[in-house]
Amino acid sequence: MPIRKNKASDTFKFEQVLQGKEIPILTLDDRWHRMFVGMNKTPEIKSLEKKLNDLVKYQGKMVNDVKDLKALKSRLMNEILQNMSAVPGREDTLRQRKQEKSQKLIYDINDKLREAELAIAKVPDDINQVNCQLLAASLVLWYEKANENSRKLEEVDRWIESFKNQLRDKLLEKQDMEDKNREIYTYMNALLGKAAVDRLDQMTGSNLRKDKKSK
Repeated sequence: MPIRKNKASDTFKFEQVLQGKEIPILTLDDRWHRMFVGMNKTPEIKSLEKKLNDLVKYQGKMVNDVKDLKALKSRLMNEILQNMSAVPGREDTLRQRKQEKSQKLIYDINDKLREAELAIAKVPDDINQVNCQLLAASLVLWYEKANENSRKLEEVDRWIESFKNQLRDKLLEKQDMEDKNREIYTYMNALLGKAAVDRLDQMTGSNLRKDKKSK
């Protein structure tokens, strides 16, 4: 496959392909992280990864904030109900002020709840968008790595094929030399006898005896 030159164009094209796909949040996926073992993430990937993590944290914080606000609202409403059912007495003025303060707090909480719920409703779309961008940027890098590996694999395949040819030639050369040594040793034994050949082996430090024994 050819080397991709326009990374921005590739990223955009990949994003179009990914539209509508259900993609798990990549930064929470161990397999996505393992894909970068032995690879350096690009600055774009690192930036999108941080942005996605921030959005996920923000979503979690907003959900917790809503829970806390609802709990506070529930407590205030219970206090109001309790004050309303209380027996009239000297504390009426103080109780009234507390009621008014609690009601104001509830109004404020309702405003904050509306804002928080609107923000929470928007976050999933933001997460999906950044998640898609992150996957597209990752795909660009993975394709580059796969293409680089393919080129190197072709070089390795050529080296292996060359090595196989050299190995075959060396094995044939080895066989020829062993056959020739065997032929020499056999003829000398037939011509001179084993005892004489053994003496010649010792005098010359020949390897013929070793070659013969190794067979």
